[in-house]
Amino acid sequence: MKSYSIDLRQKIVDVYLQNKVSIRSLAQRFSVAKSFVQKIIKQYQDTGDVSPLKRGGASQSKVQEPNLLVLENIIKNNNDCTLKELCDLLTLETGIQVSISTMWRLCEKLNYTVKKNSVRHRKTY
Repeated sequence: MKSYSIDLRQKIVDVYLQNKVSIRSLAQRFSVAKSFVQKIIKQYQDTGDVSPLKRGGASQSKVQEPNLLVLENIIKNNNDCTLKELCDLLTLETGIQVSISTMWRLCEKLNYTVKKNSVRHRKTY
């Protein structure tokens, strides 16, 4: 959803400061939600600015470039490990704890497939 314009935000704050109108009547007058009026007035009182705040973005991965190299070495040296075992080995090497799903995404990022040769799939002679 697009942010409300700065003009509208400033008009709401100006009317509130000049006329001491209730928040509910301001919301009705400008056809916005009461919670928006509360938020914009509080933002103005705290910062003196009415411009829209930056929206959140994707969070960065716990495992950055130097530790990706460590993970790559772990995978090369332990090529028959499960994802859980890789998580444990990464924690031992770097101190960074990641979930199994995160380990899966990291393996995909490094172009590794995680295929375990389990006992029941092996042929016995």
